[in-house]
Amino acid sequence: MFLDETIETIFGPVVPDNQPAVLALVLTPLVLLAAATWARRQAGTGGWPGAVAAAMVRSTTATRYSVSLILLTAVVHLVLAAAQILSDTTTAVLFFLDGVVMVAVCIAAFIHRFWRLGAAAVLLASLGAYFFYAATGKIAPDAIALTTKVIEALALVSLAFSGNRLARLETSEAA
Repeated sequence: MFLDETIETIFGPVVPDNQPAVLALVLTPLVLLAAATWARRQAGTGGWPGAVAAAMVRSTTATRYSVSLILLTAVVHLVLAAAQILSDTTTAVLFFLDGVVMVAVCIAAFIHRFWRLGAAAVLLASLGAYFFYAATGKIAPDAIALTTKVIEALALVSLAFSGNRLARLETSEAA
C-alpha cells in the first residue's frame, strides 16, 4: 500500500501493470553507474572484460549517454513484459522483443559502426507502436509510459550527437 501511494504521489495515476516499471526507472541508473565504475576499473586489464570495458571507456560521452538512455527504456520494457504476460500476451511479447533489441543495440554501440541506425530504427518503432496503441485505445497513457517515451525521444536526439568515433573492441592489437 505504501509503495502504491508513493508511486501515485510522484508520478500521478499509474496503471497497476506499469507499477513495476517505476522501480526499473529508479534502479536502472544505479546499475548503469555501477557498470561505468566497473568499466573504468577493468579497462586495460586484459581478456574480454577488459576489452569491453576499454571500448566503453574510449567511446564518446554522447555515445555513453545514448546507450544509457536506451538501456533504461530497455529495462522498463523487459519489466513491463513480465508484468503484462498474464493479462495481454501479445503486448508482453512485443515489450520483450523491444527490450531485447534495445539491449542488442546497446552492445552493438561498442562493436559495430552502424549501431546508430539500428538504435534509431528501434526507438522510432517503439515510439510508433506506443502512439498506435494509444490512438486505438489498446493502452491508456499514464505517467510511466509517457516518461519512457520522453526518454526514448531524448535518446533519439542524443544519437545525432554521438559522433562517428567508434571504440571497437581490440581483438588482436597486442598480438
